[in-house]
Amino acid sequence: MEDRSEHDERAKRGSERSQKKLNEDQNLTAMRQMTEDDLLKKNAQLRDVFDSFHDGVVVLDRNFRYIYWNHAMEEISGVPGKEIFLSDKTAWEIFPHLAEQGVDKMMRRAMRGEVVKRKNIPYTLPGGKSGFTNEILTPLRSQDGKIYGIIDIVRDVTDQILMEKARESIYSISEAAQSTISLDDLYRFIHKTISSLMPAKDNFYIALYDEMGHTLHFPYFVDEYEKSPGPQPMGKGLTEYVLRTRKPLLASPEKFQELVDGGEVVSIGPASIDWLGVPLKIQNKAIGVLVVQSYTEGLRFTNDEKNILQFISAQVAMAIERKKAQEVLKESENRYQTLVEKADIAIMIDDVNGKFKYFNKTFSRIFGYTEKDIKNLSITSIVHPDDHDRVLRLHEDRMRGKRVKKRYEIKGIRKDGSVLDCEIDVVTLKDGKRIVGTRSYMWDITERKRGEKRLKTSLREKEVLLREIHHRVKNNLQIISSLLNLQSRNLQDEKARDMFKESQVRVRSMALVHEKLYRSEDLSNVDFSEYIRNLADHLFHVYGMNDVDLKVDVENVFLDINTAIPCGLIISELITNSLKYAFPQGNGGELKVGLKRDSEDFYMLTVGDSGRGFPEDFDIKSSDSLGLQLVDMLTDQLNGSLSFKHGKGAKLEIKFKPVTLKD
Repeated sequence: MEDRSEHDERAKRGSERSQKKLNEDQNLTAMRQMTEDDLLKKNAQLRDVFDSFHDGVVVLDRNFRYIYWNHAMEEISGVPGKEIFLSDKTAWEIFPHLAEQGVDKMMRRAMRGEVVKRKNIPYTLPGGKSGFTNEILTPLRSQDGKIYGIIDIVRDVTDQILMEKARESIYSISEAAQSTISLDDLYRFIHKTISSLMPAKDNFYIALYDEMGHTLHFPYFVDEYEKSPGPQPMGKGLTEYVLRTRKPLLASPEKFQELVDGGEVVSIGPASIDWLGVPLKIQNKAIGVLVVQSYTEGLRFTNDEKNILQFISAQVAMAIERKKAQEVLKESENRYQTLVEKADIAIMIDDVNGKFKYFNKTFSRIFGYTEKDIKNLSITSIVHPDDHDRVLRLHEDRMRGKRVKKRYEIKGIRKDGSVLDCEIDVVTLKDGKRIVGTRSYMWDITERKRGEKRLKTSLREKEVLLREIHHRVKNNLQIISSLLNLQSRNLQDEKARDMFKESQVRVRSMALVHEKLYRSEDLSNVDFSEYIRNLADHLFHVYGMNDVDLKVDVENVFLDINTAIPCGLIISELITNSLKYAFPQGNGGELKVGLKRDSEDFYMLTVGDSGRGFPEDFDIKSSDSLGLQLVDMLTDQLNGSLSFKHGKGAKLEIKFKPVTLKD
């Protein structure tokens, strides 16, 4: 049994621990409030910069609670910042997927002082939205070097990943159609491929239209509640509606009821929550419908899924038609002849000299030739003179056994002299090992080409609109700069006036980017060499530094807006810092700015002066200068590295790689 003195001592230590824990909690609360004040109130210009970013920016305190949530993050997550701040929960209590996918471990590593980067992180938000993000987590340090929180830069890369997968799917479906698998295997492969792009594993079907019998066939049908219906006469279901309109349809319960009320469709089979169908078209003719659906309230489809399904539908239609044609060619000669004539693809066979030996009725319909004309026809008869040399060269190389491109586009010419755009797929024919000619499948893609032309026209119109947007953004930023200038005239405090001037400089650096884009022929890139000279001249004028010589050594560098704005802000902060502090009143000097390509993918930015330089123990991480803190954070945003060189004056070097959408 312990004596009373030991008991009292133990109680005393327990009381001290309790008091210490209480003090720590109070300090954490104060630190959280201090962090919020510093980041969101005193440094309003930093918040404005973050709110202008396309990437999400969030800041968490030491307890992993959110204290800042910019506009872009609201768009990515669908959650307003106010809802986050009103909650006293940790990040993973609000978003459980963070812990499930290991993001909580990333946050803890960052809180221990590590800069953590991860790409293609999958997420599913409480509202059901899912996707992928790239993230960079960086610790935030107070003046004494202690970590009081972390900043997380979040980029939503869902669209890029899905579109890349969709493009890969197109190629894989095309390859599957050309392989030796059966038509049934191709249907299964298409289902598997689409299921990798959207939730279609349990409810998916392919419906094909039989024009002869005016019926619908369901060669592939997977459904949670319904068996394959087999061939059906054309009715007024959703499938027939898509076939009839030849347009994609995303039918929510409300949209479905609207179609029913309008007499467009009738209810058939189990009621689904969302029904998504896109037409399978060849030469603008609907041959069938591709359908996914959901019976679960928590599983909804959006326009994103509709766009992806529509994106790959043309390749699916061609793959099905090509595979059907291939299987037809495996049939007996009589059946082959009959079915090929019915195929909605132009098919022709030629010999080693390019002379036609056979063509089907679709070929006759497209080009206007009859069977009587075949003796006088060769490859050059249907190819526009502009493409003669290329097509003949490819044919000759095939006859020599060389491996050449099988699928390509040509300009065709009909019997009446009219021109059309065609896509052709060529297969070499052999008699044993001897090459005897080719069999070609051809599609009329004239309408598709016209659509591409209309799209290019639309893009040019959007370019004009984008140029106007850059112009207006530049004008608005200049208005902000003017307002700051007017407001500063009423300030008596010199330090406050300096803060307004610095904010004007930052706004001006961003406005210059939009001005350069507005005047540039290439709206995606800024002529950065000219930009640096203009920015430096502006800063020298603002600070009236006539006794300092400016030397600019910049290669012809072009950067996109995602790189140009942070890089321009860095240059602005460094030149401003030199002009304010490097040269005491009346002492002249030299300021150098350089930007060169350091290697294939990296650039080196240097800013140096002949002034009094930084202290030997200077550390930008512990600097209390907002400008230098901003330089440090923007360097991280560029995935760059920053170094100081001491000596006569000061020199700062930043090595960075231009930001891309995949970063």
